[in-house]
Amino acid sequence: MPPNNSGLPDSPFSTPFQGSGGRGSGGGGLRAVSRSHPLKHYSWGAQCDGWNLADNPELSVKMERMPPHTAEQEHFHQFACQFFFILKGKAVFYTEEGRLEINPQEGLEIRPGLRHRIENEGEEDLEFILCSQPSTSADRYPTAPTSAP
Repeated sequence: MPPNNSGLPDSPFSTPFQGSGGRGSGGGGLRAVSRSHPLKHYSWGAQCDGWNLADNPELSVKMERMPPHTAEQEHFHQFACQFFFILKGKAVFYTEEGRLEINPQEGLEIRPGLRHRIENEGEEDLEFILCSQPSTSADRYPTAPTSAP
């Protein structure tokens, strides 16, 4: 790790990003990410899409799109705390605590251990930002549904 001359405590994030280059003008390896220029695109569920915007063991940031009338399988994370921020459409979350509707420009935190699933019960695409800390790459455990819509 290079010396820390910032006057701040050392952190795993004080090392400059060693990416594959990018669209920035600094040439230091930093690059902007977006839906059109993600780290990676992936498909999941029934025609749902995802875009990795940040992806390391400590933090995952994704943008995801769910077409109308789609749902993910109920699951929980043992370690990860997740935050969903709705950009477009209305998200419906089912948890062991009940059903909750989240509108655009609203968010919801899912704490570790809470069984949950997100659904798009609407007639338009649902788009949201999903932040997970730490990453959920090895921390997803499917469960039986808690309730039917």
